[in-house]
Amino acid sequence: MQLLWQILVNGVLLGGLYALMALGLVAAVVLASGSVLKAIAMVFLGLLFGLVGTDVNTGAQRFTFDIPELSDGIDFAPIAMGLFGIAEIVVNLERRMSRSGANSVVVGMTMIVPG
Repeated sequence: MQLLWQILVNGVLLGGLYALMALGLVAAVVLASGSVLKAIAMVFLGLLFGLVGTDVNTGAQRFTFDIPELSDGIDFAPIAMGLFGIAEIVVNLERRMSRSGANSVVVGMTMIVPG
């Protein structure tokens, strides 16, 4: 009976979980706007980030490179803050801003504007 149960669980339930995971990855690529190649690259990058850390079943360290901080995996919040921060820096660098010297002088409580 136990052997039958193991075959059922390993064959049907895990196969369904893999199919659900594949459906989610395909849906992420289909629903992404823009280039399909970029969408596929982002899905694989997300999978690689998900592989870092300790394996739940065996306890083996995966892609930690002997860095103890990576044993818990990579958290979502630092990645999101870093990506948004880098994107904001790039946007600000692309913008052309003219910075000139001071056009007005504040003396006490009075502002003197040349011209």
